[in-house]
Amino acid sequence: MRRAAVPLTGDVLATLPDPCRRCLFWEHGAPCPQPRSGTVLAGLASVLPVAEAGRDPGARKRSWIDAEVAAGNPPGVVLWWDPQRGSRRARERGPTEPVAAFALFATADRLAPRAAPAPRASADALVLATAWVAPTHREQGLGRVLLHQALREAIRRDLAAVEVYADRRFTERTCVLPATWLLHEGFVVHREHPRVPLLRLETRRTVRWTEQLEHAWDEVLSRLPELAPSPRTGGTVAHTDPSTSRYPPGPAWPV
Repeated sequence: MRRAAVPLTGDVLATLPDPCRRCLFWEHGAPCPQPRSGTVLAGLASVLPVAEAGRDPGARKRSWIDAEVAAGNPPGVVLWWDPQRGSRRARERGPTEPVAAFALFATADRLAPRAAPAPRASADALVLATAWVAPTHREQGLGRVLLHQALREAIRRDLAAVEVYADRRFTERTCVLPATWLLHEGFVVHREHPRVPLLRLETRRTVRWTEQLEHAWDEVLSRLPELAPSPRTGGTVAHTDPSTSRYPPGPAWPV
């Protein structure tokens, strides 16, 4: 079973679960369709403009997504599961597979402003607004995959960090992500709030970690010919010829 990550676009919007495809909590400050706690969401909600109140929420959400895509900044990512085909084929075929997870993100100036006393998001950060994982795909690490996609997008846009409004008393579905999970993934409190602090993860830290990981992996691959056990043929040891190895030659282990 393969996973395909595709940008969130207007065409992909129809594949999102209901009510997420009609929710405008982060985009325009509308009420959350499934509020678990009126206290936490009221603390982050903003006033919906009168001109927007009468429009269909699905149409308003698509217009907002289309505007972001037209500006070259898709405002999220969607993960599909394809049991028979690889990720490239899944992208070419389009949104025909069930959605396993998705995330919504944008810079603070493209999201609805939050009324005080909610912390103000930074201008140099990508705001990971919300994320959702299908019940049948939970506890499989997809939340971390979505987080990595947001970090990659922040790096692509040359932003300094990813920021998230987090709920310290999260229990179930809401438009705000749980603080305990985000802190476990490396976020730190950037601006305090008794219920919904603003957390931050610097992209510089992520870039350094990625470079170190890639360097370590290259080192492992370069040493594989020396580390691989020699095959035995007819009770004698058959020595491997490095010139015929399918791995690139590498330096010997230090003595």
